[in-house]
Amino acid sequence: MRRCLLVLLALTAHPAAAERSPAPGGAVRVHVSPQLRERTTEALVHAPLAEPARWTRGPILDAAHPPLRGTAVRSTVLTRLEREGDAWLLGSPLPAAELVAVLDACFAPDGPWPGRALAASGVTLEARADALGVRVITSRPVSPLPSLLTGCSLPHGPFESSADGWSSRGDVLVAGVSLDTEPSTADLTFLGEGSELLSAPWPDVLLLVPDAAARDADPFELDGGDGLARFQTELAPDLLLAVRHQGRGAGTRGLLPPGVGPDRPAPGLTDRAPVDPTLVPLPPGAPGLTLTHAAGDPLAADLADRLALLLRGRGWSTSGGPSARIVRWRPSTDDPALAMLELAALVDLPAPATLLDGALADRTEAALSLERSWLREGRVVPLLTAALWYSVSPRLRGVRIRGDGVPLLADAWWTTP
Repeated sequence: MRRCLLVLLALTAHPAAAERSPAPGGAVRVHVSPQLRERTTEALVHAPLAEPARWTRGPILDAAHPPLRGTAVRSTVLTRLEREGDAWLLGSPLPAAELVAVLDACFAPDGPWPGRALAASGVTLEARADALGVRVITSRPVSPLPSLLTGCSLPHGPFESSADGWSSRGDVLVAGVSLDTEPSTADLTFLGEGSELLSAPWPDVLLLVPDAAARDADPFELDGGDGLARFQTELAPDLLLAVRHQGRGAGTRGLLPPGVGPDRPAPGLTDRAPVDPTLVPLPPGAPGLTLTHAAGDPLAADLADRLALLLRGRGWSTSGGPSARIVRWRPSTDDPALAMLELAALVDLPAPATLLDGALADRTEAALSLERSWLREGRVVPLLTAALWYSVSPRLRGVRIRGDGVPLLADAWWTTP
């Protein structure tokens, strides 16, 4: 009897603490990069259909929503997620028609990352309501469907639009959220400085994606035994990161960032001392390579300037001729195979459907094989990794950073002054 009373007291203590009012000024002012504003807004007003079970929300919430049987994900709305042959059966208290609509939107070829990943492999998916729930049928086996569902969202999240941004609803503890364009006045600041820092689970990767003509011309002389190692040394990524990114990052010879791709040393590649290119006047008719990158990304702009310098040292201009674009990417998942499919969709390259079936170890090997193939053919050239972090007010607790770098505030709260 005494043990039962102790358990009852433990269970009733949480709601009492959760119902306290936030400290004065309970709305959270958030500053994010321009590239993350749209996804941050979406995360405020949508809720994930599933989340990786290893990303804990605390012992009480985790106990309330344990991992779905036979999977490594948990969900606040799914009660069943089972594989039946080449299909999957989903159970939920949601109306079947509503869940089908969520899945149709998530797996549209031009929709969120799960749909784009499937489209890159040529796999199609259909969701049908039946007497047992919702049946998901794919054109070929898709083993990591539970992981794909972590990229799907429900249209009713922890916040709703208000005059000042987004106000909380349900049991969210902060009063609301507003996006702040001034990092100095924000409570949660993208790439800010301070004693309280939160890092994203893995870094961004900046890549060079040349077109077919640029691959054939090979202006950076990558087609050779140690071409990539020499190029990485001349690129001087440490210098670029020190100037623009406070040194948080590193050079890389892989496409999958640390935390997503396993450790994979590159045998036979040795570092060389940095080389300062010798600049000479370009002769008439010198070949050219056009470099492009997304606006509003200062690190990508610095990379473009450095690449232009390396081109000049090789007798190339940066106007006319073939083109290459600098792409910043961050996987939305730490499943290497799904991450490579997401990258394939981003850079418009084909990917084998074998990345979607089999055990994780087999799919990881297929992902690394695809990575090696793209590197060998020069289809995608890794430049550097750049860490992503936020400076957080010391009084703001419970903030989580999603895999794609988006801050999550559904579990946040203010401490007393």
